[in-house]
Amino acid sequence: MIRREDIYKIGYIARAHGLAGEVDLTFTDDVFDRTEANVLFLMLDGLPVPFFIDSYRFKNRSTAIMKFEDVDDVERAQQLCGAEVYFPLSMIPEREEEPLTWNYLTGFSVDDVNSGHLGVVDYVDDRNVNLLLCIKREAGGEVLVPFHEDFLVSVDEKARVLTLQLPEGLLDLNN
Repeated sequence: MIRREDIYKIGYIARAHGLAGEVDLTFTDDVFDRTEANVLFLMLDGLPVPFFIDSYRFKNRSTAIMKFEDVDDVERAQQLCGAEVYFPLSMIPEREEEPLTWNYLTGFSVDDVNSGHLGVVDYVDDRNVNLLLCIKREAGGEVLVPFHEDFLVSVDEKARVLTLQLPEGLLDLNN
């Protein structure tokens, strides 16, 4: 059985697509397209359940039309709607020297030197000049943290951990 710490969130199932069991996967990381992996994990009833990829095609920059094995009709596809989609850490390909997008940080665990573990990056808000890490707390809720190189202590790409040193009182602004 795969453990929660062995996978990271790459998106969610937005809706059923058509009548043949396809679904719209809204993603923040297209890692499933950059590797030979044939499985994604959907969080169903709090457990990661493996779903094997039959085929997929891109609808746009953030949505793929995904067909899973054994999901052959619209009723079964609708049962998957809203499920969070995860990818196994062990199958992440070695990064090539290509430019990264900010979405690459999605799924990274975030630690602060002073406050300890903050949570996991749910998404990166890059709509403004100031980047914000939207961090999902394990106890529930989220915290918004500005992402600036002055705050960055280290990045462990293999373990997918960001270590930051945030200014004192910055986290209190989220309360």
